[in-house]
Amino acid sequence: MAERLFMSEGTVRNHVSAALARTGLRNRTQLAVLYLRAPKRTWKPLTLTTDEVEE
Repeated sequence: MAERLFMSEGTVRNHVSAALARTGLRNRTQLAVLYLRAPKRTWKPLTLTTDEVEE
């Protein structure tokens, strides 16, 4: 998962631990079930003008 997200394994572990703590769940399987049962959200694509992008 970490490689696919371009993160270190430790960072992914921290994010998963934080999500488990916030939801009160005990493992990744429960977290996945919660995600799959949650209402789906649609996201607008992020568009930036060249003035908003810092180099």
